[in-house]
This record gives sequence, C-alpha cells and structure tokens, in this order.
Amino acid sequence: MTGQSAALVLVLGICCWGCPGCRAAAVSPCQRGAKGAAIREPVQLTSSSKLLDVKFQFRSGYASDGTMQYCFITDDGSQSPTLIVSPGDHLRLKLTNNVTIPYNPSVVGGDWTADYTTNLHFHGMFLSPSPGQDFVFTAISPGQSFTYDIDIPADHPSGLYWYHPQYYGRVAGSLFGGASGLIIVQGLEQARPDTAGLPVRTIAIRDQHRPQSMNFSLPPSVADDGLDLSINFVPVAYPDYTPALAVMMSTELWRVAHAGADAVLDLQLLFDGVPQTLLLAALDGVPVAT
Repeated sequence: MTGQSAALVLVLGICCWGCPGCRAAAVSPCQRGAKGAAIREPVQLTSSSKLLDVKFQFRSGYASDGTMQYCFITDDGSQSPTLIVSPGDHLRLKLTNNVTIPYNPSVVGGDWTADYTTNLHFHGMFLSPSPGQDFVFTAISPGQSFTYDIDIPADHPSGLYWYHPQYYGRVAGSLFGGASGLIIVQGLEQARPDTAGLPVRTIAIRDQHRPQSMNFSLPPSVADDGLDLSINFVPVAYPDYTPALAVMMSTELWRVAHAGADAVLDLQLLFDGVPQTLLLAALDGVPVAT
C-alpha cells in the first residue's frame, strides 16, 4: 500500500496496531508522540459557507536522534490538520515557508536556500493544474509566502485525499520528515449509507529513514535501510515496530492514508493477537460496493 487511502468500517470493541550528526539547538516545532502511545485524531478544519480559509507555516527542526523533521503548522500550533471540504467549496490556503536552513560549510556562504524551497500538492484530487491551484511548479523559497486559491469541482468524488510538498528534488526528504496531512471531501455516506452516523477516525501512516541508514560511512550490515513508521506521528520504529494503540468502544469508520514516501505496507488489525476481518468502504476516494 503506497500513496493510497482507504475507508474501513471496523466492528471491534478494542484494537491495537501493530542528517546524521546534527542536533537541535532548540526544541523542534514538529513534535512527535512517544512510542507505544495512543494515536490522537488530527485537528480538523472544516469549510463554512463554501469556504475553507487556512494559513500554514512550513517548519523544520532536528529530532534528538539527528533526523530532520518537517511539518505544516497553523497559527495556533496545530500540526498537519485534516482539511474537510465538500464538492463545490473554495479552498484558500496561504503557505509561508519558515523552514530553518541548517549551515552547510561545503556551500559558499553556507546557504542551502535552494534545497529548502517547497510547495503543496493535493494528492489524488481532481483539481485544476493551473498556476495558483494544484500547480506543482510553484516555488516558495524560505521566507516567502504563496496563497493557493482552489476551486473544488461540484462533481468532485467524496473520499480521503492528502497534501504534501511536490517541489522537484525535495519531495522524498520532506515526506520522510513528516510533511503531509489529510483532506476529506465529504459525501461518502451518499454512496455508502451504512457509514452514515459512524464515529470517524482519520489515520495517516508516514515513513522515515533511520539515522544510521543515512550514514554512508557505515557498512550495509550496520546501516540497515529499514524504515521507521509513524501513525498520526506516534513512532512505530524498526525493527520491533512497537504498536501504536487505538481504543474503540463502538463500530467506527476509519479513514486510513499512506502519507509517506517509500514504504510498502500490508495492513492488518489484531485483537488479542488474532487478525480481524475488516469491511472496506472505499479505496483511493472511490466507494466500494457492498
């Protein structure tokens, strides 16, 4: 499962899932959870009167293990919120690139500005590729801002989509650092009435290179390129993959997206170590017939 999203109806009571050498001078603005913690629902921003007006800062920082972190943060400090819109809405999103540029003595002046240019792509959505909308050649350098004005077609399919940087040469690094979030286009219950009224949980699975895998001076046996994962920013680390926890008290609709770069995932839900059967409601924004 890579670059995909899905909606699942779960019918269980309780479940559980299973730049080296650099250090942060201050606390990274891109905070992550603790291993083994319960996953939290991302903050949701919902359109009103056919408009969703959002302001993002693109930020960066170093984790304690030296890996680079990236995130989209709102003015109130919310990280990678879920954007909820309806067909026919207008999305106005101002993105300011406030990434912290690390010093690199191998570059004249130590300036890595070109490497930290960013933008946004609205993955899977049916949007105009014109400049100002889902135009992947938009370039937002550190210290600059850009406002996206996006018309969501009135016939846009409902479902789960996601946003992430798409600036050439910086896509994988940004995704490995955690720069992605979810978008919900409402209306699934019209195609799948059995999902109407269910509690909804949104889950973003991300991947991250391990610090030692990026140290090319180490032998391959040591610098194993296994990927660390996270679920809503709760680390699920290689090689033991300590599960992140989700507690359910009723039937829920889970909207799950692979919002990472490289990992290929086979998903399974366990209850007391026993695999459970899931009901698939939609795949890549397309409802699945009952």
